[in-house]
Formats: sequence, C-alpha cells, structure tokens
Amino acid sequence: MKIDSTAFPVLGTNAYDCWSSFITEEIALRDIEIFAEKLKPAGYEYYCFDAGWYFYRLHYTDNPDPAGKGYQEGEMDEFGRWNAAPSKFPHGLKAISDACHAKGMKFGVHLSRGIPWQAVDRNTRIKGTDLHAADICDRNNICPWGIQNYGVDMTKPGAQEYYDSVLEYLDENGVDFVKVDDIAEQPAEILGIVKAIEKVRRPIFLSLSPGDNVFRRNIDFYRENANMVRISKDIWDRLSDLDATFERWELWEDAGSSEKCWLDLDMVPFGELQSYIPEGFPKDHVPHDLNEKRQSRLSLEAKRTVMTQRAMAASPILYGGNLAHTSEEEFALLTNEQALACNRNGITGKRIYGERFIDIRKTPSRMGDEHGWLGIFNRKGKDYSFSIPLQALQLPKGVRAADLKDIWTGRKLDIRGDKVFWDMKIAECCFLAY
Repeated sequence: MKIDSTAFPVLGTNAYDCWSSFITEEIALRDIEIFAEKLKPAGYEYYCFDAGWYFYRLHYTDNPDPAGKGYQEGEMDEFGRWNAAPSKFPHGLKAISDACHAKGMKFGVHLSRGIPWQAVDRNTRIKGTDLHAADICDRNNICPWGIQNYGVDMTKPGAQEYYDSVLEYLDENGVDFVKVDDIAEQPAEILGIVKAIEKVRRPIFLSLSPGDNVFRRNIDFYRENANMVRISKDIWDRLSDLDATFERWELWEDAGSSEKCWLDLDMVPFGELQSYIPEGFPKDHVPHDLNEKRQSRLSLEAKRTVMTQRAMAASPILYGGNLAHTSEEEFALLTNEQALACNRNGITGKRIYGERFIDIRKTPSRMGDEHGWLGIFNRKGKDYSFSIPLQALQLPKGVRAADLKDIWTGRKLDIRGDKVFWDMKIAECCFLAY
C-alpha cells in the first residue's frame, strides 16, 4: 500500500480554527516562516489547510439544495475537480507546497468526499474517460452539514477514475497529507480514495473525518485503509469540549496504540481563533455558538489539560490558532519537551481511577513498565480540593511518589500517609512522568 505512514502521531497545524475557508497565499507563506521557526525544531512537520481553499465567494442559487441553503461556488477545472481559487492563491497550491518542502515541512489539504454539485450542474467530463459528472453522482447521498458535494456511486463506471484524477491533481501540486471529510461511514468511497493514492507518485498521508460519525466496530477497516481517524467532534475553546474529549478518549482507549492509524482528538484551540471574522459578519455563517474573533477562552490550566490529553492519548497534535498571534506561553505549551516525549511514545493511555470528580489516566512507556506518565484531572467543573489513595496512582515497584513532579509547574505531590492531597483550579491537571 502506498499510503504514507509515520511511527509517531502527526505534529502540525490546521488553519480551520483561525482561517476556516478564508486562508490566502499571503497568510500561508507568512505562517510557514513562523512554523519553521517556532514549531519545526520541536518536531512539527505538517502545515495543513482545511475546508474551502477552492471557494472564492458565497453563492446562493436560484435553485437551492433541498435544505434551502444554496452552495458555495469555487474554482473548478474542466474535469470537475476543485482547484485553488486564484483570488486567494494567485500562484496555486504548488507555491504553498514548494514553500513547505523548502523548509523540510509537509503540506496538507482538506477535501469533502464526493463530486461537487457545481461539476454536476455543468456535467463536466471525467478525465481519461468519455463519462461525465452526472454519470457517477449519487444525488441521494449528500453530506448533512457541508452541501457542496454529492456522493460518488462507486459502482458506476468512471467513479474510480474521478477519484484518481482528484488525487492526481493533488500529487501534481505537491500535497503530502489529505484530510477527507464526511467519509468515515462511507467505506466504498474510502477505498476509492485509497486506490487513487496508490496510483500517484508521492506517498500521501490519509486522514478521515468527521469524528462524531466514527464507530469502534470499524476500527480494523480504518487501520487497514487510513493513517489517522478523528474520533471526536469539532473541539473548540469551551470547557464542555474538554469533557467531550475525555469521553471520546475513554471510549476508544482500547483501540489506540497503532503505528498504522492514529486516533485524533481534533485540533488544539489555542491562540487567536476565527481570525477571519470581520465586523458585521452574519452570525449564521460562523460555526456553532462561537461568533467572534478572539484569543482562546481557555485558561492556562485548561490549555495544559488539552496538551496532556493529546500527549497521553497519543493523538495527533494539530494546532488550530493563528500563528502570527500566538503567545510565547502557548508556543511553550505546544513544544514542551516532556509532553511531546509522551505523545511520541505512541501508546494510548487508559483510565485507571475515577472517583469524586477525579480522573486518573496512565500511559505506559514503550521502554518498559517501570516508566510512563500519569495524568490526574479535575473533572468537577470548578476549583476543587481533594485527596486520593496513594495506591490509586498504580506506580510500579521502585518508583517513589515523593520524587515525582508535575511536568507543567514542577510542583511535587503532597503526600500525607497513604493519601495524596491536591488543590486544583477549574479544568486543571497534574501531569507526571516516572
């Protein structure tokens, strides 16, 4: 199989949280310079766009889709393939991939599965065939939240050739990573993407989304056919989203620790978010209930918890904030040597204790049971003073709890007799290496 793979969870950035579909060449080239200076030395490698790099304006049609929302119009070639919008990328995707490769980085883009409505409306020809878009589209298989595409009926002649042509375009433009959305529960189209990747020249890393439509019963299929699968919904800078991440991590903890397919807890929402929102922008065009350009609403303690989650769960770490407006404090969190060592250990930690709003998780080291990491998490939703039995830490023989320090603060455990005492702020954690 030609799909690219990595022995460690992916480290990189994704432009969705800050730029959505409004990323431009100017912004990207600036970001690549910052990435190379601030993140690459710590092992970060992938610079990725998310949805809409091909959109150039919002277009409401006279004949809207069944949901009544119209569709976004984008740059498309004669073969029904999205191309980079010239208004945003005057030198095309290749200029971005070249800039990444020159810095020793890799470049990724987002796709939604299927074939664009725009292509079907124009009935564009499928490259290398005498068939057309209308011959392969499945008009009854439409993404419920992203309305620009029909599904592709993979039983139809020309369906595989269409996906082949899409991956050929990405290959020609130096793309190393493809995140395909609305596809996790579409096995035929996943296989179509995989077959197309096998035909191109360069190895391509394949990520599947969305996370709220993936199920553990399919884990063997995902492992066989993808490098990364998102297991959570979109995660933003809300404390409720930290809880959602804990729940999905625990649900999938027995399915992790695979060098073939990493389980993704979604982007890290630090720094400036939704940077694209101008004054007076219609709120119904903005995701969820977050409708303002802002610095992340998470406290320093909550940000440490986010990084501890990603590290201990062996989740890919894809930073979502505006690189140009990221604080040194946030870069320090993203590049913390001990947290990244836990992440690159590549083993998904498991819950070992839960009582009175305290959640303890443990990640063993690949080097042996005598080493590993512990996370003690405050799940109460407010500041909390508590004690736990010392034995709840399940430390291996020979490891003294009194010698352990919190990775983030350097604070030692408060041990009195056979108990550990701690005062934690809301959403705070204690992250220990032994």
